[in-house]
Amino acid sequence: MFNRDRLAFVAKMDRSLSGSEKLVLFVLSTYTAPTGQVFVDRRRIADEASLSADTVGTCVSSLVDKGWLQQERGRHAYRILVRDPEEVAAGVLPS
Repeated sequence: MFNRDRLAFVAKMDRSLSGSEKLVLFVLSTYTAPTGQVFVDRRRIADEASLSADTVGTCVSSLVDKGWLQQERGRHAYRILVRDPEEVAAGVLPS
């Protein structure tokens, strides 16, 4: 089950995330179902995060690469993956 508090705790430990990436992750978390699935348009994320749509796109791609998001089937469908705090603290990237 998705836990926003755990996400915030672990994400703030990840020094590889930029401030914009953390902000995008936070905005996504406000739309997340208990399963971790998110269905939200990038323009809405951009509006709520006060970022450009291009910046949101770059952040989303980076969050996928860093193991925080998984692109689901569909244009605006994602799954937030809460990383293991020990791996984040050690700087281990997911394989």
